Amino acid sequence: ALQGAAEDNRGLLHPLLSRLLIRAVNEGGVALVEALKALGCAGGRAGEGGRRLSLDIASFAHLLRRIMLDSPDRGAAVRVLLNLALPKHSPVVPLVPEKADEDEASGDLKLAGAPATEANRIAAGESEDSEDEGRGDWPEELVFRGCKVCPELDGTFRRIRDFDQLLQERRPVYQRVVEGGSGGEGGKGVAQKAFCYYWRFSAKAQHGDKMGKKKRKTPRCADDESGQEGWWLGTQVGGEKGVFGSCVSKDELPPSTGWHIRAAEEGSRQEDPGGFVRREDLGVEALQRLDLEALRGCVCGPDAETTAYFGHFCALLHLEYLTEVATLRRRLSRRSGEALQRTGWALTDLQLKDVVAGKGKGKGKGKGKAGKGREESAVFTFWLPDWVDVDRLRFRRGDGIILSKTDPQVDKVGEGMVQELFRGLVVVVVEGAEVPSDAKGTTWRVDKSTNRLSYNRQLESLVMLCGGSFADGSNAPPTIGSSAERSKLFQMLTSGSVGQADSWAARVHNKGHISSEVVAHEGGVAKSAASEKENNPPAGPGESPHAFVVGDRVVLHGLRTAELNGCDGEIVGLAGSVATEPDMSEASLRLSIRLTKDDSIKAVRPQNLKLSAPPVAEQPKEVDIVPSAPTAAVESKVSKLAAEIPSPAPVADSLARTKADLAACKDLNPSQVEAICAALTRRCTAIQGPPGTGKTTTAVHTLKNWVSLGYRPLLATADGNVAVDNIAEGLVKTGVKVVRVGRPEKITASLEEVNLDAQVRRCLVEAEQARREAAEQQAKERRAAKRLGLEQLTIGELRAKADAISADISLLALAKRRVGVVTPVIAEDGSGADAAPGADQVPSALDAVLDEVVEAEELLDAAAEKDREAAKPPHVIEAERRTKKRDAKKEEMALQLKILQEADVVCVQMISAGGGLLTRLGSFQGILIDEVAQATELACIVPLVQRGCERLVLAGDHCQLPPTVQSPEAERRGLTLSLYSRLMQQGLAPYFLDTQFRSHPKLAEFSAEVIYEGRLKSGISGDVRPPIKGF
Repeated sequence: ALQGAAEDNRGLLHPLLSRLLIRAVNEGGVALVEALKALGCAGGRAGEGGRRLSLDIASFAHLLRRIMLDSPDRGAAVRVLLNLALPKHSPVVPLVPEKADEDEASGDLKLAGAPATEANRIAAGESEDSEDEGRGDWPEELVFRGCKVCPELDGTFRRIRDFDQLLQERRPVYQRVVEGGSGGEGGKGVAQKAFCYYWRFSAKAQHGDKMGKKKRKTPRCADDESGQEGWWLGTQVGGEKGVFGSCVSKDELPPSTGWHIRAAEEGSRQEDPGGFVRREDLGVEALQRLDLEALRGCVCGPDAETTAYFGHFCALLHLEYLTEVATLRRRLSRRSGEALQRTGWALTDLQLKDVVAGKGKGKGKGKGKAGKGREESAVFTFWLPDWVDVDRLRFRRGDGIILSKTDPQVDKVGEGMVQELFRGLVVVVVEGAEVPSDAKGTTWRVDKSTNRLSYNRQLESLVMLCGGSFADGSNAPPTIGSSAERSKLFQMLTSGSVGQADSWAARVHNKGHISSEVVAHEGGVAKSAASEKENNPPAGPGESPHAFVVGDRVVLHGLRTAELNGCDGEIVGLAGSVATEPDMSEASLRLSIRLTKDDSIKAVRPQNLKLSAPPVAEQPKEVDIVPSAPTAAVESKVSKLAAEIPSPAPVADSLARTKADLAACKDLNPSQVEAICAALTRRCTAIQGPPGTGKTTTAVHTLKNWVSLGYRPLLATADGNVAVDNIAEGLVKTGVKVVRVGRPEKITASLEEVNLDAQVRRCLVEAEQARREAAEQQAKERRAAKRLGLEQLTIGELRAKADAISADISLLALAKRRVGVVTPVIAEDGSGADAAPGADQVPSALDAVLDEVVEAEELLDAAAEKDREAAKPPHVIEAERRTKKRDAKKEEMALQLKILQEADVVCVQMISAGGGLLTRLGSFQGILIDEVAQATELACIVPLVQRGCERLVLAGDHCQLPPTVQSPEAERRGLTLSLYSRLMQQGLAPYFLDTQFRSHPKLAEFSAEVIYEGRLKSGISGDVRPPIKGF
């Protein structure tokens, strides 16, 4: 049927396959294996009989996201599915991580092998040997398998509760409808029920006592095995007849071995190899038998390079997230709620203030049908006890949480995120949550969960980068410049081989043994030994040192460290200069040598090496990842795309003036000027800045000169908030109009003026003040208009007006007080008197009367308005409240957009750059990523893909610390190899900032010589860095 769907409508096939696999994962390991075989992914029928069905990138990502967010405990199932996207040459993802804890690995397999209901029990940590009277841990289904005497018994036995209160021992009863009979009364060919139950047969009751009492009609064993107790198979529970199987065992559940079964109604029971197993055990066995290597290559993309890129990083992302899930599960299972609260991981015994159910911002991720758009959510507001220190909590606004009543593993309500958190209140939004009727009458618990936001944004960005969008249409790619610009930048990111581990990870996980075929060397491009020898044939002793290649056996000589002279070793890496074309000269080349005597790695110049005959030795261990080595064509493709001038190209006159200004700037050294000038005309520029060389200054001046050339908006980002703050502070000092986006508590206090939230608050205060002043002005104008109307009335009309509003005014008394002037109030007959000479003002007494009348009218109007409000039905009042709240939200969003549109540079953390707030700005003209070598490539692609750009600057230093990851397995597979290092490996040459101004020259000498190959200079003398007093 699926193959027919492929012929009829290709667009429906991939979502259908995705939904089928989601269903199979929920059914358990057996169903998942059967589904994979049926699709031909694991050598099943479809693969043998014809076509091997495949998934597209979007449907596969949607499949994984649904499983991870709905059933994050099914780690082994996810690990199986990850192999579908891997290319054929990649190493498989095993069922359990290497060096994993045995108990945790067993638990992961059981969770993946069990159906959804059983998985919930296992995830909650319920023991099979629990003494709980409720026996909530008894499985609802058991499978009888391997029966030789009576094969029709094989199948699923389902638990029934009709006999729970009648049995002698508290054990479950299971039932199966057997076709064809099994030795019972019905005979063969008739469907009958088979029960499995626990019973203790009494010898006394069976044969009568010595006193001659009458026998009791109690069940007896058909083979006269009186006095025994154990598990029995029969056509009725505890019945005297119909027993055809037995197993002498006191186990809590029907055993898996030791059964004796009778084939026919007459005859004795025979020993049989069959037995009962849990469904999750069957699932585990099925998963363990699965050929993982046969699964690879079942996800199709636009081209082979893009598909390999997606498969590699999709596996890394989920391995890292699975480690985070395992850490969460371990924390919840090993520590009490009180202990977690003391350390800031949880809030317990919370009282509910309010809860509002409504539409959430889900994208079909929750329970229910796939791809159905927005799902139900609920907003819970809890009172926060006074003794809770908000600053010590491990979660902040925007972090993921788990909401439960007492324990997330027992009565979990749902997962969501913290919307607001401040002293006194905590507000959480929970997706797919059903609000219980007794919500306000119970206490609640909030636990820190995994970073679902980061996972979602990285997965969405990966899918968009590889040319797709989710099956539910939740992440249609934005317009990123022209399509040509977008494709070229994305081509550069996905070009070349992937799968290499960085050298430090290789050394740590392989105890010093490094495979030259798989390690991206710190200093430049790592090439395979075969590739090196093909391009550079080996030379004999005494020949030019340029002939040294990876894999050569060498002897050290001429070193100042005498004990190293004469030591032999193997070349495991070449580190050439990357600031210019690698010329392999002695001044720009260092070789990494693995010494034979202690497996240590030494960096040695070619002149201190000579070739030696390679001894017969054991081959070094290799890293698990074996990708293809990059070719010269790939390297030139990356470097060519990076060097192109993006559109719009800078105006020649403006560019010339900018370069002249840079050359005349006294705050920049020549290497900084060279890097900035390159960034003005290249699509992608890499800047290598060792510590103290002014990398942040270079980044700030790059952004400033982009602005001067008319490029805006611009985005400055980094993986850490401190790096983003440093750039923002530098831009403020240079006068660039900058906006810092992010949570106020994670932003430096000195950036309060440019923080987006602070600017919005100021604008709202100013707008409220303006509205208040406008309202006061309108009130004054209305009062003046009313007064003017009253002054035109006759005395009688004014008296009537006063009487109408019950004002205590005596107009006749006021008329008698007029002295020397003619009142402007017209007489009752409509005639007026001539004004007295010099009279030019209304008498003060009359003014008081008019003011009182106006004020009385205003009070009456206010009272009438209050009555009208009180008369409104509750639903109208609620609708108006929501309208005001919605209008206030729209006003805030409009202010945010206005502030962002007026900014030249937006500074934001990487993952936050993927939020919808910046979407309204459209494509960015340029993006600068600082400290890029300390961020994973998955984090880097979030701003690049979600926001888009036409020019890119990567500032970092691959010789410093690599990215921090939680999963050792993902680290071994290359997650710590940054985008910066990988592009260098593919041929992108960085601009080296060669002068440091931070350290004492003596302190910088070692790193300048050993790590930076003698290219790093000191721009300060030792006199300006005096030693600390006392040293």
